[in-house]
Amino acid sequence: MRISLGLSKSKISMRSLLFSFFFVTILIITSAFSVILIPHAYFYANAAYTKAVPAASGPTINDPNLNLKAELVFKGLKIPTSMAFLGPNNILVLEKNSGNVLRILDGNLIKNHFCM
Repeated sequence: MRISLGLSKSKISMRSLLFSFFFVTILIITSAFSVILIPHAYFYANAAYTKAVPAASGPTINDPNLNLKAELVFKGLKIPTSMAFLGPNNILVLEKNSGNVLRILDGNLIKNHFCM
């Protein structure tokens, strides 16, 4: 009569249990050291609450190989966040807080072009 104690299965489960224990222990120790060693200023999203200071001379383009210049096309937008160029002098502009999509054609705002 043969009696099996199941030693091979218990060794495998013991190995996985020890591996899990050491992995979790190392994870806890490294996270504790990172909280202690990293200054608390890195944990805050300060950039989301700061406003960029505009340059006094206006926007600049730093590429000597391009003959580009920045020019004002339309004035009076409230917090424009993105633009899509449909063609020459035809621009869609998205305003952040209102969510309005505005169309500027040849430097003029086209009224009631989109549902607002």
